[in-house]
Amino acid sequence: MGLNILSYHFDGPFDVDAIEIREKRCGVYLIVDQAPEGPYILDVGEVSEIEDRLVYHLRRNCWERYRRHQLVVYLAFTTGQSREESKEVVDSIKLTFDPPCRE
Repeated sequence: MGLNILSYHFDGPFDVDAIEIREKRCGVYLIVDQAPEGPYILDVGEVSEIEDRLVYHLRRNCWERYRRHQLVVYLAFTTGQSREESKEVVDSIKLTFDPPCRE
């Protein structure tokens, strides 16, 4: 299925609690409240090991506080891109959508 945000494609949705990514790859994640009327972006970030990061994420309490429906994650793997390019993706989404759980 996936989700297109700005000019970026994200794979998903994946259940935040049940996500299994066997390869540790760099990427950008979107934490989304999957509402019937459409996705509501709660958080966006860039990580090098997505699976480990989401299970123990420091902003998990914020996600739960703003959640109204199903909490899911969308992923855009950035293999082949520099970390700076990943940060640009995060910054663009953050500026456009102002997610409530983003620092």
